[in-house]
Amino acid sequence: MKAGSARTGFARTRAGVVALVTAGGLLEGASAWAAHPLITDDTGTQGAGYWQLEVNTDQTSSRADGTTARAGQLNATLTHGLTNDLDVALTLPLLRLRPAGGPKASGVGDAAVQAKWRLLGPADGADGGSLALKPMLLLPTGDDGRGLGTGRAGASLNLLAAWQAGQVTVLGNLGASYNGNRAGDRNALWNASAAVLVTPMPALTLALDVGASRNPQHGTGATLRYGLLGAIWHLDDKTDLDLGWRRNLGGGQTANTWGVGLTLRW
Repeated sequence: MKAGSARTGFARTRAGVVALVTAGGLLEGASAWAAHPLITDDTGTQGAGYWQLEVNTDQTSSRADGTTARAGQLNATLTHGLTNDLDVALTLPLLRLRPAGGPKASGVGDAAVQAKWRLLGPADGADGGSLALKPMLLLPTGDDGRGLGTGRAGASLNLLAAWQAGQVTVLGNLGASYNGNRAGDRNALWNASAAVLVTPMPALTLALDVGASRNPQHGTGATLRYGLLGAIWHLDDKTDLDLGWRRNLGGGQTANTWGVGLTLRW
């Protein structure tokens, strides 16, 4: 295979992982960057001096032209509350790519540095509405020559909204991002999503999450859409376990993603 052809193959692999594994646009919500397994983020913050560690994995399979490609992503996100209304976080992903008929690749992906600033609203657990801003910087730590990163920095800004009434919480996100890359993908992206969470008992939260985003790839549909079902088990006030299933609803290849995660707070 010629070097140029290999480069094109890796670029397509990377773009496919971006579109299918994150399923919410390049910089929006790899599911690890919201409360896993959700793509739509909430407005909650940790509180001054508190920490949170999220470790989760998502496994995606996609079909096109009768062949199946698989991609896995393992994420670790460490969050710290600088004040009661301001969090900072670092996410480091590990990727494993198994494209149909192409070379496999695995290694560190692009890291993300992010913040969440709650602009208004009650503290976590209180009824009412709230708003937050979430800026994010994507760092080109992944090897773009092997399809594990973009090769250039990117950035995004999301507006987060939430409304809680008893056992029901409704979330909404709207954002824009700059997709720096060397693969010839679109630079200007947008995303919009909404989720409904129901807590039928203190130890369990059920979630429905839907959204759309601009496809970073040219020629494969301008808009990506997804639907997600999830469950979060609250083992205690410091430990959560979660499970989620996400499906691409249009604008790209048929894809299904299963994810599990663990969240620890202290």
